Amino acid sequence: MNYSIDTASLVLSKQPFLISLNDYKSSDDFKVIVNSLQPKVKLSENGYFYFINSSFVRDRVSDWKIHISSIEGEAEDVLKKVASYCIYNDIGFKFLKDKRLLRLLNSKVWGRSSSGKFITVYPDGVEDFKRVIEELYQLLVGHRGPYILSDKRYKNSNILYYRYGNINGKGKIQHDGRKVYHILKPNGEVEDDIVGPYYYLPEGIEEPFPDPESGPVTLNWTVSLRSYTLGSNIKTEEKTYDQTSKKIVFKGIQRTISTALYVRKTSC
Repeated sequence: MNYSIDTASLVLSKQPFLISLNDYKSSDDFKVIVNSLQPKVKLSENGYFYFINSSFVRDRVSDWKIHISSIEGEAEDVLKKVASYCIYNDIGFKFLKDKRLLRLLNSKVWGRSSSGKFITVYPDGVEDFKRVIEELYQLLVGHRGPYILSDKRYKNSNILYYRYGNINGKGKIQHDGRKVYHILKPNGEVEDDIVGPYYYLPEGIEEPFPDPESGPVTLNWTVSLRSYTLGSNIKTEEKTYDQTSKKIVFKGIQRTISTALYVRKTSC
């Protein structure tokens, strides 16, 4: 576990010590919404997510997947729309168990590479992925959510993102306790699934929505990076200097990431 996950574990724990997030006892905030859409739908769970059509997902090692974020005030509406669409079209997906987990996922204590991932949708192959993400785009216009740093944003959506990565949840535990997942490339090669606070496209995987080509860009000044400060999931800072040694500071802020988080008092 990294620092962010340790902090999250302590926030969720009913004891003055860390717990595994897999042991968290959730409420039925979001489960009841999905059950109301299809009472006979089969839910499976793993950690702090509920899965639908999980057996379909486990049949593949890696593929394109769609991540959907949401602010807490719109989460129920977003889940209702996405779940209705996926159940009707028989598409595998998963969603966070309750609002407290979503509040935590959208807070500054959560890891930057996984922050904001409220719902994950698993289309079947690249052509299905292109169709599904466009239909979800039309369905979710106007909703707001955190930017998912590990993914690429779809068009101008505020909540719809995608990346190529592992989908069957199988990986190997490393010597430092981290679990590393794998992807299977079209040529049969297996490599680690790299998930960081930036969009990464594995070699040999074709970008489904290439950016429009543009001409060369000429800068009339240059900068050199001197320091990089990772404050939290909400803010990063880069300090650079131009050719005249003038300091320039670049800052990035997530407006939909919460800075406040209630932590129950405990005596140690």
